[in-house]
Amino acid sequence: MRTLFAVVLSVSFTLPVASPAAAAAFDSAFAGESAFLTLAPGQTGSFTVFFQNTGTMAWVRGTDAQVDLAACRDDQVTCDAQDPAEATFNPGTWKSASRYATHTQSTVAAGGIATFTYDVRVPLTAAAGVRRFGGDLVIAATGRPIRQEGYYHDLRVTGTSCGSVVGIGGAPAFAEVQVGLTASMSFTATCSNGSRAVGATVNAAIRSGTEVAGNAPLDLTATTDANGVATFTWTRSNPGREVASASVFATQGVQTSTTVRWVVPARVITCSPTDATTLPRGQFRSFALTVRDPTTGQPLASQAIDIAVTTYIPNGTGTVNGVSAVDRTPGSTVTTMTTNASGVINFVVGGRGTTVIPSAFWDENSSDTLDTTEFRGDCGATTFES
Repeated sequence: MRTLFAVVLSVSFTLPVASPAAAAAFDSAFAGESAFLTLAPGQTGSFTVFFQNTGTMAWVRGTDAQVDLAACRDDQVTCDAQDPAEATFNPGTWKSASRYATHTQSTVAAGGIATFTYDVRVPLTAAAGVRRFGGDLVIAATGRPIRQEGYYHDLRVTGTSCGSVVGIGGAPAFAEVQVGLTASMSFTATCSNGSRAVGATVNAAIRSGTEVAGNAPLDLTATTDANGVATFTWTRSNPGREVASASVFATQGVQTSTTVRWVVPARVITCSPTDATTLPRGQFRSFALTVRDPTTGQPLASQAIDIAVTTYIPNGTGTVNGVSAVDRTPGSTVTTMTTNASGVINFVVGGRGTTVIPSAFWDENSSDTLDTTEFRGDCGATTFES
């Protein structure tokens, strides 16, 4: 989360320049800075400070005449060094551990104004209080200070510290995605105090099974948003299963994983019809399942498919192809059928005083239970009158 700032200049851009005879080759004068910031743990903001080049030599990026904004410790005397308390606010974009930034302009002529901008990110574990980021200019090549001016920016940390990230959850746990399209997985980080971890760095290692050829390993990084959610998107060109293992950066033991099955057809198992309807008791409703090979998209013949119901039927009667579905755990196998030469299974449901909602799945692990990582096809609900 980035917080915008308002730039407040303390002096005009028309400061007088010392005469060449009196001026040193490198010299500077403080010329203004952006407003101080107030941020909560996990938030990111930017500081900008302006210095006038009051020397005789131009400041040029990428040369020995480049000038850096170096960090100073709280004593405002020890520079090109950072206090440990503020070092943890580096979001990884500072020029180095002890230097915030280089002037944004490629060249700052004598008399010109140089702009230095750098980001700070409040650690999730930061306690409330004020942090001071001091600095002064140094010659980049040598680290020699130009002039001690005592520049600083204050950052007020508010809100409750995350403490530590203790949990991360992924959604969806399983996704079936057609090759060439985009998979999207979201991971939510939770703090020890029960709040969402905002601004946490989440790493995702995406690895395919050994049977998948052509899908190279992916290592992605994302930052959790204001809701503590980090989202990853990617695509593949080859079918097969892969696991996305996500972990919170620098937090050992906090990780989770989700599974993506890349397939050639849009869906491996489809069911028709999918609409809900109501029928008198004693009638039956017909359904058709179509099963396709996930790696070729062709109809899959002689494939065993389990059929379950997705809601509990406590009483009355409810059947799937003549097999009772009453008092069955939702997702558990009611009956198993095999596709014909066209990859199709036809079945009927019946009942009295109940609602039957069939769901077909490919029981890959022979558990007689619909698991989150198995292909499935959901059918329409049928309510039978008493």
